[in-house]
Amino acid sequence: MYAIGDVTTITLLNMMPMPKSGVFAEAEAGVVAKIIEASIAGKPAPMGYDGRGACHVDIGNGLAALAGGNFYASPGPRITLEPPSARYYQEKEEYENVLDTWFVR
Repeated sequence: MYAIGDVTTITLLNMMPMPKSGVFAEAEAGVVAKIIEASIAGKPAPMGYDGRGACHVDIGNGLAALAGGNFYASPGPRITLEPPSARYYQEKEEYENVLDTWFVR
């Protein structure tokens, strides 16, 4: 049995829970898919989820910042926030277009 996303609880080194964010669930899902694929093929399981994630933060006026980090870092998460830019806003829009294709019937 595998679990990803909001049904999981991952306690970080600082004893806080991993945030419940789609970016983490998506990364976890990729790892689970690779583990299942390896199991079917009779190969060794790949490395697990590495605790990294990032998301775009829309700040308006066609700008977005990029927030992310390594949540498995020691002694606690290492988080960065890149300055807002039009490029990050474009990346956010492109990613949202991909998400739209996931939920269209």
